[in-house]
Amino acid sequence: MPSLTIRLLGAVRLDVDGQRLPPPQRSDTLRVLACLLLAPDGLQARDELAARLWPEADPKRARANLRHGLHQLRGWLPQASDGQDWCLADRDRLAWNPEADAWCDARALQRAARRQPQPRQTRLAELRDLLALYTGPLLPGLEDAWTSSARAELAACQIRLLDALAEALEAAGDRRAAIEQARALLAIEPCHEPSHRRIMRIHDRRGDPAAALAQAQACRRALREQLGAAPSPETQALIDGLSKPRRMAADPPPARLQERAPDYGRIDALGRREAFLEALAETRLLTVWGPGGVGKTRLLREALRGVATAGPVRHVALAEARDVVGLYAALADGLGAGPGLPTPAALADRIGRGDLILVLDDCEQLSESLAELSEALLVRCPGLRLVLGSRERLRVRGERVLPLPRLSLEGDAALPGGEAGRLLLAALPPGRHDDLGLREALADIARALDGLPRALSQAALALRRQAPALLAGRLAESTAELDALARLTGERFESLASAFDHDLRRLSAGSRNVLGRLAEDLSPLDLPALLRVEARRPSGGSRAAGAALSPADIVEHLADLRDRALLEVELDARGQTRYRLLNTTRDLVRRRLG
Repeated sequence: MPSLTIRLLGAVRLDVDGQRLPPPQRSDTLRVLACLLLAPDGLQARDELAARLWPEADPKRARANLRHGLHQLRGWLPQASDGQDWCLADRDRLAWNPEADAWCDARALQRAARRQPQPRQTRLAELRDLLALYTGPLLPGLEDAWTSSARAELAACQIRLLDALAEALEAAGDRRAAIEQARALLAIEPCHEPSHRRIMRIHDRRGDPAAALAQAQACRRALREQLGAAPSPETQALIDGLSKPRRMAADPPPARLQERAPDYGRIDALGRREAFLEALAETRLLTVWGPGGVGKTRLLREALRGVATAGPVRHVALAEARDVVGLYAALADGLGAGPGLPTPAALADRIGRGDLILVLDDCEQLSESLAELSEALLVRCPGLRLVLGSRERLRVRGERVLPLPRLSLEGDAALPGGEAGRLLLAALPPGRHDDLGLREALADIARALDGLPRALSQAALALRRQAPALLAGRLAESTAELDALARLTGERFESLASAFDHDLRRLSAGSRNVLGRLAEDLSPLDLPALLRVEARRPSGGSRAAGAALSPADIVEHLADLRDRALLEVELDARGQTRYRLLNTTRDLVRRRLG
């Protein structure tokens, strides 16, 4: 048994040769200890460690805090029985001594999650042992930026281990235990769709369709109530497969609802594809960027089809990768790197030095991790080109951003609504459509939906059930009508509301406040107008209003919202910069923050 046992999960406890050590007098002592234990192996720059622990302090003050915390830590920890120092240090670097006679639950869990798994016959035992380490959150009671981030990373490890254990039990044929583990995961993360799918799939294979459909209802309810979202395409496909064979013959779905939506990907496809290929030829890091529903996934899937490229093309979807652990797992699977979580070096070795175009979609939730990883891979792999689809820019050196425009709304007297109106017109049943009132209604729908291809395709399906004027009126009241349309049509679309909710969770309080300010006005605002509104704002107000902001704060938050594709920047006739929200975004801001 190690002479020093450190437990940081659930309840903090240190034991030296079986005797409990009294807690330190200052919480910073525990934070320094945890940061050293969970830092990557090898000496770390003191400045980097100080910045992690005290991000709001100036560098000099942060380093002084680290020096004081390290002094307190050394005074608190007893002398090691073998005479070794617990910490390795020089003037500018620090590290926990990996050779020290010590064991830490959080460090063991973190390191084990990164290692290759044991052989198949010991996999179940290994996973159970790892899960037993997680007895609760890291450093309970401490609330600061670094602790919260490290706590979330370790909690994500628990989720992934529970999912891996359920998968291993299912593969071993122990379906009852697999369902129990999946339910244990859902008790922690009710919207974890892979666990919902696992339970549905197992019940279906056991010949219990009622239980499978009950789980499908539980999945829909959890996503709707907690995220305001619909099931993902993969989950919905499984649900459809459960219900279709059992649907009564007397109650078939209307034939009209089985028709496909218009192929919005072909509208302006040539121009988008040419711009994409031109940008890719000029850079090794290309981000296809734009708001949710603008067509990024379609372009990434189809732009390289039939094009002669130097080296192979690999596509990796990151929609279900919610953290850095999920990112590395998805890349390992997509690149065929074998089981276990690879390191950046292992991924680089797998890619090699030859030519490869690696296409990653749904990157916005992983932008910080991808920024660091992309720089490392591009240095190690000279033949690699990275293509990302994201609502958020990486903001790293060498990134080329390709903004993806919405469909044109500028038409003429014969066809108001431009490209967007043309898509809706093509969706109408055969017949004469030369009535100007009808075409104006289509233009109103197109404008209400901001020319977003996904939303327009969804509305096009709804036009097969209701008159254009009626749909235009309902959308004029609120674009929340799209949620109802998705349920009425037979097609499945990723919810615009779900994408917005994800982006909203990632915003700072200040950026949310500015978003709320912009949602209060239907017309675009320039910076002076925003500053005048702010100067007149009384204290208090709605959740969207928040506290008063300085001019510098507003400028910073506007840039942040722009980089996340949550607002548009345009020039008026005088060349003045103006900021506006899409109609769909404004409605969602008012519903979420109003």
